[in-house]
Amino acid sequence: MNNVVKEGGSVRFCRMSEFSNEVLISAQDPKTMRDLLKRYSGYKVLALDDFGLEKLEPVVLSFLYNLVDARMPGKPLIITSQLKVTNYSAYLGGGAQAEAIVDRLVKPCIIITLEGESKREALKE
Repeated sequence: MNNVVKEGGSVRFCRMSEFSNEVLISAQDPKTMRDLLKRYSGYKVLALDDFGLEKLEPVVLSFLYNLVDARMPGKPLIITSQLKVTNYSAYLGGGAQAEAIVDRLVKPCIIITLEGESKREALKE
């Protein structure tokens, strides 16, 4: 993402809780929702952090589907999560929409799995 910024590209990194709140607030007005989708789909690189930590409201799930679809095929979407990819569909509520989101997220991507002890405690010392 730093390299994209250095080259003049736009990036966005946000936690899923921030993303969800923004969608829920914007859901009150269709124009605001369209503008939000346009903004999020316009970033050259988008990273959503802490995917899977909290339940998504239906409007957020629908927005996520539209966002993932709008970013395909050429705009990277980085997902960070403590969930295994095999649990994404269940987290998204199962069903056709969840499967479509997972399919769009997983098929064109490189999955990097990090394992080991949390480093947060060591940072406190």
